[in-house]
Parts: sequence; structure tokens; C-alpha cells
Amino acid sequence: MKPNLLIVDDEHVIREVLNERLTLAGYACDTAANGIEAMKRLKSGDRYSLVLSDIGMPGQNGMALLREIKQAYPDIDVVMVTGVVTVDTAIKSIRMGASDYITKPFNLDEVILTVERTLEKRRLIHENREYQISLEQMVQERTQEVIRKGQEVEGLYKELKTAFEQIR
Repeated sequence: MKPNLLIVDDEHVIREVLNERLTLAGYACDTAANGIEAMKRLKSGDRYSLVLSDIGMPGQNGMALLREIKQAYPDIDVVMVTGVVTVDTAIKSIRMGASDYITKPFNLDEVILTVERTLEKRRLIHENREYQISLEQMVQERTQEVIRKGQEVEGLYKELKTAFEQIR
């Protein structure tokens, strides 16, 4: 089963178009009309792997939502959607923790590719983290085994030394 996505945009048509296309691509999608509604969904315990958020929304804008998501849910990827493309906005959103950004008007196939690429990157990061934890655990177990064997050898050495001294 594919991951759950949250689509946040103040434009109903945009939310519905993204929802429909991403659902057809196999994703389970929910929508929110603004940042406040999105945070309510996140706080309610709904599990999302990725949030697609418009930057320019009334009330809490996408940048404020990005900041709040990254503070409370650092493992959720956020892809920013913007109609106004400036290099400063793109750089700022990436520095704040956005995984990527999409410009309006967008090509729906490009949206799918961006979502897939972002989720694959997250999967690889998670897999790498799990491997590292497993490796650290294995090293710790082997270290304990070496210590135990060293103690056994030391004990045998003492027994041999004692036996040798008794023979002499």
C-alpha cells in the first residue's frame, strides 16, 4: 500500500485535481484548505508520509506550516507548491526543511514524479538508518563476545599456570 498524503491548498479546484490524480496513482489522500486545518489533521493522529502545501494561503501560509510540521513531525516530507517562483522562496523553503517544490501551473505527471522521488529518498534514508542501527547492534554484540572470550582465555591461562606451578 502506498503512503498517505495530505494536500493543503486554499484553492478548492487545486486540492481536488491533486487529490484525484494522486488517488489514481494509488496514494491515499486527504485535503486541507489551510495550514490550521492541516495541523489539526496531523495532531489528530492521522499518519502522513508527505504533505503537499501551497505557499501562498490566507491565514497561516505554507512557510509557517512547513516550519510547524518540521518542528513537530520531522519525518514527514513536505513539498511546497507555489505560483510565484523566486529563487529566494525556493532556497528558503529548502533550508527550512522542504524536500522539494513544484511551481504552478504544474504538470500532474511531474507532481507524481516529485512525490515518488521524495518518498523514495525518505525510504532510502529510513533503510540506511535501520541498517546503521543494526550494524551498531552487531558491533556491540561482537564486542561483548570478544570480551567474554578474552575473559575465558584469561581464566584458562590462570588454570594452566596454577596447574603448571603445582607440577613443578
